[in-house]
Amino acid sequence: MARTCSCCGYPTLIRVSNTSRNPGRQFYACSNKMLNCGFNGWVDEDNVVARIQRDRELRRLQLENRNLKIVLVLSWMLFVAVLVYKL
Repeated sequence: MARTCSCCGYPTLIRVSNTSRNPGRQFYACSNKMLNCGFNGWVDEDNVVARIQRDRELRRLQLENRNLKIVLVLSWMLFVAVLVYKL
């Protein structure tokens, strides 16, 4: 996922933390060596946000699918009722 620095707008690089609090954790760092903006967020937090957005979209689509099935069943019931009434 391409990401830009929130400070200067330059592209970010993915680095790996070597601190005792976050060993091996990937983070975004600014590629602009002149400004040295540094840390720009954790990579795994972006994955969480993306997963939440996908889950919301999935729930929305499931609800829409259920509503369309209800409309389909009701329309078929009306169709059958018209056929029976005319016969």
